[in-house]
Amino acid sequence: MMDSIKKAFMLSMAAVKVFIVIGVFNIIVNIINLIIIPAPVSAEMDLKKSFTVLGMGLVFFLAAVFVQGGIVAYIRDLVKTGSANLASFISNCSKYFLRMLGLVLITVVIVLGWGILFFGALPLLVPALKTLFVILGLIFIIGMVILLILPAYALVGSELGAVAAIRKGVSITVSNFLQILGILIILILVAIVVMFLASFITGILAIPLKQAGGYIAAIVMAISSAIVTLLADIAYMDFYLKKS
Repeated sequence: MMDSIKKAFMLSMAAVKVFIVIGVFNIIVNIINLIIIPAPVSAEMDLKKSFTVLGMGLVFFLAAVFVQGGIVAYIRDLVKTGSANLASFISNCSKYFLRMLGLVLITVVIVLGWGILFFGALPLLVPALKTLFVILGLIFIIGMVILLILPAYALVGSELGAVAAIRKGVSITVSNFLQILGILIILILVAIVVMFLASFITGILAIPLKQAGGYIAAIVMAISSAIVTLLADIAYMDFYLKKS
């Protein structure tokens, strides 16, 4: 477990190019969100703007899935050989897009299905046990999310289809659950530190640049998110390749 965390920090220094890709993508998404979503967020939107927001959300979702394949493939090569390049990035994005999309949709259906069961159906059928079902639902959903961490790395790392990747990823996670959980906890702690520093930097920069405060926050948070994403991808890909 700790070997994968250490490797994530070491190899992140050699992953500057893909870090830039992740960062730029995040910045573009955040900036566009600032432009099309009214401030405050609770402000009313007309029908046209609502459809615009939904449309852009769908575009961002598909773009994120498309880019994810290229990013994970880059990380796979980096972990395996210690170096990688972006020459095949777009081709890898295209290569894994449909499989990655299928994986994401299956994951959403699984988590959403169990969520509806625990938070909707069961409380309606047995109202007296509503609190118990909510608690069990939260525990179960968190467990499901953890079980579904590795399939994306299995899909690219072992060249599998969506269903086969889920099976293999879940199988490895079940056998190494505490280690996967340990990596996740460490990454959450790292994310807290990174986001705290990002908020601090944003606060300092926003004082002299009040008019651009929202854009500064969007850029800083996008970069912070890219750091955490990169570390998580390297750590989990390294762990998967060792256990597979």
